[in-house]
Amino acid sequence: MMLKIGGVILHESPSHNYIDHGFYSLSPTFFYDWYGLNNWEIVDCFLVECRRDPNVKSNIYKYRPGSVDYLSRGVGKGNC
Repeated sequence: MMLKIGGVILHESPSHNYIDHGFYSLSPTFFYDWYGLNNWEIVDCFLVECRRDPNVKSNIYKYRPGSVDYLSRGVGKGNC
């Protein structure tokens, strides 16, 4: 990856209801592990719970590893 010193990367990636359980869905855990191993700083990370119904407000969660365990294992509804 090529980035100017002091540069910023913005990632947007789909996930599913099994956040923090495997890397093949590009779980936020993947990004934390990847950037941590490369000694890069993660400024912020958010999860957006997408709703199929445009009339229902989507939820946004600030994420740190383990911070949304209550949503994992398929408990959340409508996650994208």
